[in-house]
Amino acid sequence: MSNRRLFISLELPEEAKEILAEKVNEIQNSQKSDWRWEDKTKYHLTLKFLGETPENKIPSITDFIKSLEETKKFSFQFDELGIFKNKGKPTIFWAGIHFENDIFQLVQKIEDKMFIFGYQRENRIFHPHITLLRIKDYYDHWLLNEYVGKLSGTDTFTADRICLYQSILERSGSKYNKIIETILSN
Repeated sequence: MSNRRLFISLELPEEAKEILAEKVNEIQNSQKSDWRWEDKTKYHLTLKFLGETPENKIPSITDFIKSLEETKKFSFQFDELGIFKNKGKPTIFWAGIHFENDIFQLVQKIEDKMFIFGYQRENRIFHPHITLLRIKDYYDHWLLNEYVGKLSGTDTFTADRICLYQSILERSGSKYNKIIETILSN
């Protein structure tokens, strides 16, 4: 039986993706770097990374995602830019999200259900963010430091879709294939 590399995400509206893409373009134009930024079509909020998943588990996961349609839509703003580090080494440049309603309840609901399905619980605190750049060892990452901090004046957006994606790793980077999308009705 084959496995698929999966994650559950909150889909961003196009207007929100465009705001982030404009910020990335601003940074790219000022840095003149050849860094490989994430394409705006890949911007999403990961709610739960499942990893390698056997095909026979996918129907249960999709049924669960369908059951989330009664969840309230989420209003949010981008509030900061930051850098995640692993053992002191910068790894991810991200845009943080502030939600006007409680995204943490949804994340906990997903964690609880996926635990029942045999997935490990996440041991890190959930930090809502959009990955803009995966920082490679050879990047002059210190150039990003001037952009870390508050993002001011962003609009409020509404996210109304939860998706299950397959992530396919390739030499040129990852590609995402949407398996299922549930539109939140409230």
